[in-house]
Amino acid sequence: GAASNQDSLDGNDVIIDSPSPSEGPLSKNNNKKRSGKGVTVWDLIKSKQYRTSLYVLWVLLITYMFSQVDRYLQAITASNMQKDQGWGTGNGEGYQEDLLVGVVFTIVYLPTGIPMGFLADRYSSQKKYILAAAFALWSISTLATGFSTKYWQVMLFRFLLAIGESACTPIAGSIISEHFSRDARTTALGVYNWGIYTGYSLAYGVANILTEETSWRTVWWTLGFAGCVWVIFVLLIPQPTMRKNSNLNVNARKSSRGSDGGLSRNATVCDIIKYFATTPSLVILLTASLIRNAGGYVWAYNAKVFFQNVDDQSNIQQATYMQWIPLIGGCFGALLGGFISDRFVKKSEPWKRLLILIASNLTAAPFAFLALWLPAPYCYLMLIPSNVIGEMWVGICIALVIELVPSNMKTTSLSIYFFWIGIGGFFPALVTPIQTFFCGSQPDDCNTGLRWALIILFPGMYALSSLIFFTSMVFLKRDRQRAKQLHAISRN
Repeated sequence: GAASNQDSLDGNDVIIDSPSPSEGPLSKNNNKKRSGKGVTVWDLIKSKQYRTSLYVLWVLLITYMFSQVDRYLQAITASNMQKDQGWGTGNGEGYQEDLLVGVVFTIVYLPTGIPMGFLADRYSSQKKYILAAAFALWSISTLATGFSTKYWQVMLFRFLLAIGESACTPIAGSIISEHFSRDARTTALGVYNWGIYTGYSLAYGVANILTEETSWRTVWWTLGFAGCVWVIFVLLIPQPTMRKNSNLNVNARKSSRGSDGGLSRNATVCDIIKYFATTPSLVILLTASLIRNAGGYVWAYNAKVFFQNVDDQSNIQQATYMQWIPLIGGCFGALLGGFISDRFVKKSEPWKRLLILIASNLTAAPFAFLALWLPAPYCYLMLIPSNVIGEMWVGICIALVIELVPSNMKTTSLSIYFFWIGIGGFFPALVTPIQTFFCGSQPDDCNTGLRWALIILFPGMYALSSLIFFTSMVFLKRDRQRAKQLHAISRN
């Protein structure tokens, strides 16, 4: 499962992506709404003011959906690809597959997002063209994967796909912020985030069916070509009508910051590293978030091979459930997390927020375990509460991080936070070693070993992260008070 809410912090749009449905890119605004009532999706639809903006949002939502489905095609088609190209175990498992879905993607995806964001900031009037170029790159890489015949070719196209996709959310989120007012921006970014769940469901639904009915190559060709066509719609995104007002607001914010006696100056990298190193609760929260996020990564890339090899489910049988469970469970879970964060959590003391975060992970863990233990169809049904409950952690955790840093470090601190938890993308490489440990002298495709490996790295990570989250309670009150003394975000 995965969680995601949207964030707008004192007018600074924190727009950072993460490569897994196990965690969402953004967090909901932790400040009080100035207008009393937030803007809903229905408000956006009814408003004539946002007709053009809704087109932009629709185009970017589908673009984000493509980025999600394309990255998970490797897990969906791995078994047939391995047999056809003669590498791996032939059943979608093995070190080479773990390398493709984890290390190869993540080691490129994480650092390249930074220069992509820099380009968008440097050439702000050309954002849609930069996004279109990145989209074309990953779509062509998807298309080319369908023509690959060797493992090294698949790896090369995986590298290129990661480079292109790293630009998606930083640039798309920035475009959204230019087309929607501050009151509507959180809702718009929330709708954009649905691309995570639609893309994941499309990969495990439609892509599974295409693989079963045609071939693994057809899946890559179809989605790669469709992405190339959708680039045209990205190029048709109109220029924002709110840019002038936005620039005036930015200048006003800069001016107000300059009269703060230097307290609100931009923090240097050394300042932030020093602050993090001397704030135990932040270190603990980042560690726990990394572990929790890693559990989502592991499941996202191994759900297909688990259902196929352990539960003996065909592609069609998997598609019957997986084309709607991540979509419904993910979206509802995100809404539930946002509701609790807005109505209850934001008004609570930090330790109460932390308890809700811990409880959500501990409650989701048993359902995740049952999804790995029970036969079909019950294994699928257990994913519903696992997804819904497991979606709540990100928004609450980010709210805590925001309160623990001074105001002049908020944006950069959240960038560090998302970069750090993205390291969880390397954890799928642990599946095969742990599987081999439990299998002993048995063959590489030992299903018992795979089940226990996923139990440790999926619900086990949920439970372990809850324990680590709990330990931060010792330092939470002191560190929050320290942040407030350094001009942290005022208490809600």
